[in-house]
Amino acid sequence: MEEMWGYLHMWVMPDIALAAAFILSFIAVFTLRNYAGKDYEAKGVRYVYLGLGLGGVGWLVLSLLQVYLVKLPVLLIVLYEKGVPAQEAVNIFVTYMMIFTVTRAVLMFTATGLIAYGVYVIIMRRR
Repeated sequence: MEEMWGYLHMWVMPDIALAAAFILSFIAVFTLRNYAGKDYEAKGVRYVYLGLGLGGVGWLVLSLLQVYLVKLPVLLIVLYEKGVPAQEAVNIFVTYMMIFTVTRAVLMFTATGLIAYGVYVIIMRRR
C-alpha cells in the first residue's frame, strides 16, 4: 500500500511543476498590474492574470483530484484487487481518463484564450 503512494507522488510531480509555472507567472503579472497606465492596459492585464491563475490553479486541482482522489495511475490494480471484472475495470478506467483529458483540454483552451485576449486588448487598443 505504501508503495502505491510512492507511485502516486511520482505521477503528480510533473503536473505540479506545470501548475507552478502558471502560478509563478500569475504572481509576476499580478504584481505588475499596478504599472498598467491606461484603463485598457489594466483591462488587458486583468485577462492575462485571470488566464494564468485559472490555468495554474485549475491544473493543480485537476491533478490532485486525478491522482489522490481517483488514484487513476493505479486504478486498474485497485479495481482488480476489489474483484471487479476486467472489462468493467477497463471501462471505468477509460471513462475517468476521458473525463480528465477533456476537462484539462477545456481548461487549457480557456486559460490560453484569456491570456491571448488580454494581450490582444493591450496591443489593439494602443493603435
